[in-house]
Amino acid sequence: MSHRVTCIGLAVLLLHSFCATGWALTIQADQAQVKTVGGVQGNAWNLWSNGDWADFVHFASPGTYRVRVTCFGSPVEKVWPEMAFSIDGVIASTVTVASNTPAEYAFRFEAESGDHRIGVSFLNDALTRTEDRNLYIVSMSTELVVHVAR
Repeated sequence: MSHRVTCIGLAVLLLHSFCATGWALTIQADQAQVKTVGGVQGNAWNLWSNGDWADFVHFASPGTYRVRVTCFGSPVEKVWPEMAFSIDGVIASTVTVASNTPAEYAFRFEAESGDHRIGVSFLNDALTRTEDRNLYIVSMSTELVVHVAR
């Protein structure tokens, strides 16, 4: 129990921490440290132009991690937002966010222990007279899937 309390206390710091006990860290829309464009809209961060939404996470151990991004989008001319997941500024995967209600998009990646920037980018902003393509981020959770002993 004291280990879990310690993990929760560290997560409150500006640099979010992740403990290697299987405990998941969730970052809500307005809590991310990196928001290059947009603003709060309801319970989501509206990336209303191409830009990034990310945070810094400390991974206590090396291993395979899973990030789950809960988000939704709005299309322009039937084309939905494209979202890229990145770690330390390097795009690991891209997906089309083809839902106007919150849905979960999962990404797996390998990471060494230490501090890492994880987040998403909105790639294909568009605006017409009647439509506005946006990407809405509700939350991002991170969890350890496979611990690598060193």
